[in-house]
Amino acid sequence: MPTWKVELIAEAQDDFYGLDGSIRKQVLKQPIKLEENPAYGDALGNKSGIDLNGYFNQSPEF
Repeated sequence: MPTWKVELIAEAQDDFYGLDGSIRKQVLKQPIKLEENPAYGDALGNKSGIDLNGYFNQSPEF
């Protein structure tokens, strides 16, 4: 049972539904991973003097 709920904003929904069906399936995997584990991805840390601790890179695995 996910502890988080990931939703797309309206603009992202428009982009999502404009994708090819096979790509859409790949894109759907990422929010599911985030719902199961919000800390999924690589920690960003401190980049160029900007504190990005607590933020993660969610590079898709295609």
